[in-house]
Amino acid sequence: ALAVLAAHDARALLAQADAVAALSLEGLDGNLAPLLPPAQAQRPYAGQRQTAERMLGLLRGSALWRRDAQRPLQDPLSFRTVSQVHGAARDLLALLDRQLQLQINSSDDNPTVVLDAAPAADASDYETQYYVTDGPVRGAVMPSAGFDPSAWALPLQGTAVALSQVAQLSAQRTLRLTDPGFTRLPRFLSPGNGAIGYGPIQKTVSSLAADVRALAGPVVTDVQPQAGNIEDVGTNAPLTGLRVAGQVAALTRLLAVELMHGAQAVDLRYPQGPAAALGQGTASLWRDFRKQVPYMAEDRRNDTDVITATAFLRQARGGQSAWAGADTAR
Repeated sequence: ALAVLAAHDARALLAQADAVAALSLEGLDGNLAPLLPPAQAQRPYAGQRQTAERMLGLLRGSALWRRDAQRPLQDPLSFRTVSQVHGAARDLLALLDRQLQLQINSSDDNPTVVLDAAPAADASDYETQYYVTDGPVRGAVMPSAGFDPSAWALPLQGTAVALSQVAQLSAQRTLRLTDPGFTRLPRFLSPGNGAIGYGPIQKTVSSLAADVRALAGPVVTDVQPQAGNIEDVGTNAPLTGLRVAGQVAALTRLLAVELMHGAQAVDLRYPQGPAAALGQGTASLWRDFRKQVPYMAEDRRNDTDVITATAFLRQARGGQSAWAGADTAR
C-alpha cells in the first residue's frame, strides 16, 4: 500500500516537474534542440520520448521557437538532460506499476493455497503430499516464498534513486537561473532598486536536494536475521516506500522553489507581460501560479512564498489544467 501510494504521487510529481523545467527553460532563454524528434530518435527510450513530447507540447507557441543570436549553442546539462532524467524515472515507474499490479491482484500467503489444483499423472510422492484429493474441496497447500517483495521493492528503490537525480537537476537549474552569466538577467533575479532577490534562498535549494538524495540510499539489504535465523533475508520494502513518500514531499518543495525562480525569470525577461511569449502550457502554469505567488517587485520573506508555492503544487497535482499532467496522474 505504501508503494502504490508513493508511486502514484511520484508519477504526478514527474508531470509537474516537466512543466516547471519547461518554464525554467524559458526563463533561461534556452534551447529546444535536445527535445526535437531527430535528436530524440537517436536513442529512443520510451520514457525519454514521452517526456520530450510532453515538454514540446507545453512549449508550443513559445518565444523559444524563434532564433535568438544571443542564445548560447548549448545549455547547462541540468536543462539539456531533462528528458533523459525524467524519462528514466518514468521507465522505472512503469516497471514498478507492472509489478505492483501483479502484487495487489495475487496472493502472497504462506503456505500457498491453490484451489482446484490436481497433481500431474506422473507426480512424485514428494509432490502429491501437498495435494488434497479427497472431499468436496480439492487443491494444493504448499509452503512458498511468494511473500518476498523483491520484484517490486527493487524497482521502488530504483525509483528513489531516479527521484534524487530529478532533484539534482531541479536544484542546479534553480541556481543557474540566478547567474547573469547564463541568463543575462539581474543577479539572483533581483527586481532592482537595491533588492537582493533570491540570494538568501540558495541554502534552501541545497538543503532540499540533500534531503531527497539522502532518502535515496539503498536499504533493501539492510535486514538482520529473525525467527531463529529462519527469516534471514528481507527487503525493508515498507521503509523504502516511506522514504520515497518523503522524497516526494521534499521534491515538491524543491520544485516549488524552482517555480518561484522560473516565474521571476520570465517576468524579468518579458517585462511587457510573459503570457504572450510563453508556450501554451507554460503560460497556463505561469498564470495559475501568479494568482498565488505574485511577482517579487521588492525583497520580501522567501519562506512564506515557499509555503504558498508548495501548497500550489500539491493542490494542482492530478488536476485538469493544461500543465498539471492529469493523464499521467491516474
